[in-house]
Amino acid sequence: MAARLFSNIGRLGLGVALVGGVVNTALYNVDGGHRAVIFDRFKGVRDNVTGEGT
Repeated sequence: MAARLFSNIGRLGLGVALVGGVVNTALYNVDGGHRAVIFDRFKGVRDNVTGEGT
């Protein structure tokens, strides 16, 4: 029973780590007074320029 519990905890931890990694790579921050051009891994350089903020 303990082995099954630890197996489930391991699966949950792996899922949380994967979701956290995706969220971490999807977020970006533009410092105040700056503008940014976003590079998308799937579509390349985006046409719109992003102002300051997250």
